Amino acid sequence: MAWPRTFRQMLGYTSFYGVFLAMGVFITWFTLWYFWWQQWRMNNVYIETTGVIVGKRVVDWEEVGPVPQVQVRYRAGDRECENWNRRCGYPYLRDFAAIKIGDQRPVWFDPAKPNAVIVERGYAIPLWLFYPMLALGLILTVCAGNTIVRGIIAFCATESSNQ
Repeated sequence: MAWPRTFRQMLGYTSFYGVFLAMGVFITWFTLWYFWWQQWRMNNVYIETTGVIVGKRVVDWEEVGPVPQVQVRYRAGDRECENWNRRCGYPYLRDFAAIKIGDQRPVWFDPAKPNAVIVERGYAIPLWLFYPMLALGLILTVCAGNTIVRGIIAFCATESSNQ
């Protein structure tokens, strides 16, 4: 590979590898934020309490299809809350048919937003899907970033030797 020798070549070089760098950063950020961080919080930070089931429904979400939800009344610290549960876990609400209105069951709420409640823990995607996405993002970021830095160093060395 020929290193960039002129400023115009340097712009094309960094623009080309900059696209791969941006893709890598986005894939890494998206994977960590959407898949890992939110679900990790649900499974490790949410506080357990006892809730009473006060309603059931199946909501048709276009992106995932029919999603079962239960309305739960629970105590979050000193507040009495009642809300529809958030989605957490895969497969989701395995025992939905067995849940009866008036049942008590353990629920978990977000200490930062007590109205956010889940009725079962788990991860919404299989972990075998998470790791390849994270690896792809990190590989793109490291390889493209390394190539850009090496190109800049070579360009600066060429510029200094020309003077």
